[in-house]
Amino acid sequence: MKKSEIVLQYIDITGKEKRGIIKRKEFLERMENFKVNYPSNNKISSELVKVIPYIDTIMIDKSRARDTPFIIYVIDKRVSWLDINANHRKIWKCLENYCKQSN
Repeated sequence: MKKSEIVLQYIDITGKEKRGIIKRKEFLERMENFKVNYPSNNKISSELVKVIPYIDTIMIDKSRARDTPFIIYVIDKRVSWLDINANHRKIWKCLENYCKQSN
């Protein structure tokens, strides 16, 4: 697992860009908790648990209109994305809390 924090790039609904950090260990623990506590609906948290140890950057663009919300993440300069349906409210709430903490 990388020791550095995860860089967060966030574009809010108005198009304003914000930057922040996500504490890797804390984020991983939250997703592991979701994975364990929601065994019948843990596909997204399971996927995040696999990649959080390696992520360099997470990008969230709330200004884009799209049927299925998503995050973009970068691992060693390789860009990937993960669709996260809006009904995954707890995961989105966690991510939005990180966004609120960004400047």
